[in-house]
Amino acid sequence: MANDGSVDRMSIQFIAGETAVRDERHEYTEEEEFAIIYWKIVIGLDWRTITNRMNERYPKRLRSAGGLSSKYYRIREKWGLSGARDSGEEKSPQEISKVLEMGRVFGDDFLRSLS
Repeated sequence: MANDGSVDRMSIQFIAGETAVRDERHEYTEEEEFAIIYWKIVIGLDWRTITNRMNERYPKRLRSAGGLSSKYYRIREKWGLSGARDSGEEKSPQEISKVLEMGRVFGDDFLRSLS
């Protein structure tokens, strides 16, 4: 039910026994995860630019800036990078080195294609 007391679409679907339909979510590939971290930490791009680059590079897997930002913080945690939200530090030399080291598995051509 909506805050104003009216019945919203989701409530109607629930009452009618229908399930809500959500757009299909695509899991992030390791390559996509690396691209997000690389663009944010190594290059220092803003979320609008990262979103545009992701959606140009992977047009069948469109992502929102909010989704990419959320994924970024989950990747930082998964990779053992410091908590950028707490420290305010997203671009330390140590983190740049760690990201570049992790990127070696993708090869030089891939890394050049991200620049």
